[in-house]
Amino acid sequence: MRLYESTGGRAKVRLTVGFEAGGVTACDPSHRPPGDATAAELHDGGVELALRPFELFTPRFARG
Repeated sequence: MRLYESTGGRAKVRLTVGFEAGGVTACDPSHRPPGDATAAELHDGGVELALRPFELFTPRFARG
């Protein structure tokens, strides 16, 4: 899955999945976690993101 901001503005997003997630990590476009992988905080089964203009975000969820 990929998320992107396409209008050149900023966007706030809440992403939820249909399974119990144990964690989420940002990946490169090939879906591989980079060496300095950044993790987003899970809250109530989802993750809240703030996307910058034209930002691409590829999350990788781990099952909990």
